[in-house]
Amino acid sequence: MLPVLVLSSDPPKTYADALNFVGLPFENKFPCFSAENYGGLLLIGGGDVFPRYYGGNIPFKDENVVRDQAEFIALRKFVDLRRPVLGVCRGMQAINVFFGGTLKQVANHRAEKGDIYHSVSSRDFLSGITEVNSYHRQAIDRVAAGFDVCAVGADGCAESIRNENVFGVQFHPERMDERAITAVYGTFLKEIKSVSSRDFKPRR
Repeated sequence: MLPVLVLSSDPPKTYADALNFVGLPFENKFPCFSAENYGGLLLIGGGDVFPRYYGGNIPFKDENVVRDQAEFIALRKFVDLRRPVLGVCRGMQAINVFFGGTLKQVANHRAEKGDIYHSVSSRDFLSGITEVNSYHRQAIDRVAAGFDVCAVGADGCAESIRNENVFGVQFHPERMDERAITAVYGTFLKEIKSVSSRDFKPRR
């Protein structure tokens, strides 16, 4: 099985722990020059996506346009090869923006220190998950065309989106329990296995 590309030179250890837990080999690298040697792409959490990419005019912080561009380039490579992509927190937001969606500022989704938890209604690969953690300032506003919402919070914020084998979660399952890790990273593993036996070819 080809390894997952974690698009970061130094990601938090929690991501490695989650990938190891479900048995997914991985490599940390930034930026992505080629996707052919990887079975999937993991976009991790971080600062805000720069609003200019979706025509937004909302407050932002810790933006990094170099990272934004690198993630969009990597997304194009993996989507063209039809290889699975998982986005976590900021990673889900980047996926939504890449496919034409927008973001908004939200309140009460981030504490001064550590995660906060809130209830969600979920389905699909998150079925049975009723509570998630939260640590973000921005969230999905308009969902990109072609994506389904797989989980939503009590305040109406999308907590997960999915389109075939490209999916994301607004929360951090790698900082939750084994059930959440299995639901998200285990699904990522299944998606990678489901395409690992065929000849990867770009869409025409």
